[in-house]
Amino acid sequence: DSLKTMGESAADLAEMKRFADKASETFAVSFPAIIAIGSLITAAINFFLVRFLMVRFHGPSISPPEKFSEWILPEQMVWPLLLSGAAVVLTEGMLDVLGLNVLLVLLVIYFFQGWAIIARFFEIKNVPGILWALALLLILVQPILIGLVIGLGVFDIWIDFRKLKPRPSTGPDDEDQI
Repeated sequence: DSLKTMGESAADLAEMKRFADKASETFAVSFPAIIAIGSLITAAINFFLVRFLMVRFHGPSISPPEKFSEWILPEQMVWPLLLSGAAVVLTEGMLDVLGLNVLLVLLVIYFFQGWAIIARFFEIKNVPGILWALALLLILVQPILIGLVIGLGVFDIWIDFRKLKPRPSTGPDDEDQI
């Protein structure tokens, strides 16, 4: 009603109502993913906090520190990502809802892999911690940057930005077996 008094046309009001209805429906069906993502992030924070405290009080021998920048997802994780994306695009009903929820959770996981790539670059360049925090803040408030970081995480499967995957040996015997 308040938009009517501001002079909005009936067509604009109908379009806004359709958008609001679709947005609320999408939020409702993606609620399981939102809960799973919150749980995943909470578990990750707890893991790193407990590991930090264990190392702090018991020394590094109790929990050898692993670098987040070297964390990598198994290559097979791309298949659930592709299948859930296809389910969202190509199906309707429960399969679409399931695909959306799985896709959202996997996108968050691939965001973390993308951030690990950025962290590796920052480590190599000795970027100060304050700039790490500013970069993360900038990424989190810019949706296009979130998408780029997710893309980094996904394409790391094929491109190996950090060069962490073992390379096949190219010894003199390998050329004879072609």
